[in-house]
Amino acid sequence: MRHPEQVFAWVLVAKGQATQALQWQSLQNDLSPGPDEVVVRNEFIGLNPVDWKMIRNWPPFWEQGHIPGVDGAGRVCKVGSKVTGITPGQRVCYHQDLHRSGSFASHTVVSSKALLQVPDTLPLSTAAALPCPLMTAWQAIEKIPHRPDAQVLITGAGGMVGRFLVQLAAKRGFRVTAMASPTRCRTASAGRTGRGGLGSSG
Repeated sequence: MRHPEQVFAWVLVAKGQATQALQWQSLQNDLSPGPDEVVVRNEFIGLNPVDWKMIRNWPPFWEQGHIPGVDGAGRVCKVGSKVTGITPGQRVCYHQDLHRSGSFASHTVVSSKALLQVPDTLPLSTAAALPCPLMTAWQAIEKIPHRPDAQVLITGAGGMVGRFLVQLAAKRGFRVTAMASPTRCRTASAGRTGRGGLGSSG
């Protein structure tokens, strides 16, 4: 038998009112993981553009009371019966499915396939900020035919996705030209790899 447990979360309460859309509530949620799922006790959450865009636009598959948030990091507290290689207490970060209750909560039920193990040398506060931008950068570089020494221009190189994309492209042997706004040019410079140039768009 499943028993609801206390969860604290930011939930959607007001459609079309961006500044009043979320409310901090105490809920009684089922935290029993499915066979291929785990329950993560969140210690940090990531805030991505997709989060505030979805909250503002309220997609049709969200209902009042939905918990948003795609990225989070913490420790596993429950493990499903078919999950292997993951144990309670393990440090993880994850990227949640937009159709499911998200990371803006004390606990989140996540598919084990969505987990990334976090090494002890990486703070969980940093790990929570990685999944969405890193996956976006990886998806972008996968669309480019792999031709070592080919020239590639990366715009928006001062942001999280751009910085990851510059590093992934350089790792694959591309000659990278990175473009960033004047205010972020210094940030982008910190990620230079020596294979290409850096320009300002302003």
